[in-house]
Amino acid sequence: VGMSSILIRSHESLSHLEQAGGADRLMMNLAEALRNVGWEVTILCPASRLDNEDSKHGLITFNYLEPKNPVSKLVNSVRGVRKYQEILKNNSYDIVLDDVSHIPFYPLHFCSKDITNAIFLHTAFFNSAINYNGIIRGSIVSLIDHTIPYLNSPEIICASEGTEKRFQARTGYNNTHILNPSI
Repeated sequence: VGMSSILIRSHESLSHLEQAGGADRLMMNLAEALRNVGWEVTILCPASRLDNEDSKHGLITFNYLEPKNPVSKLVNSVRGVRKYQEILKNNSYDIVLDDVSHIPFYPLHFCSKDITNAIFLHTAFFNSAINYNGIIRGSIVSLIDHTIPYLNSPEIICASEGTEKRFQARTGYNNTHILNPSI
């Protein structure tokens, strides 16, 4: 039996411990926990100012998109298909996991036909996104939250029972699981 492998897409650079929030630390902790039990782990994330090429840090392989800024984050979420296809061509994954943090990496979901497709959902704002993010950005976040089930029928991994219940109630999609961030 071969080693299990996972590709984790993060919306933040994780390679140089620049993680600003709990979501970033959670993704890195998940990658390290899987690596420690024998998984082959690859992370696809924006380049930080310290990254200059695809590299291997310890036993985790990093592949980089353009450096993160608001425009490149949105552009990469749609146009990153070439980079993603290159990664798929050179590797075989059992699972691809997208850290949505409100803009999914669309190529991950539509180019992964025979791979278990998963999304880590830290929260599900839906209509309350407008209260937190303003009317324009909040409307976009709400729209994305409602369309997540259509991203290649993903396994939804929720950070809490509350997020899972909110997501199921608003979308009617029940292919969900809970992974408490305390891992």
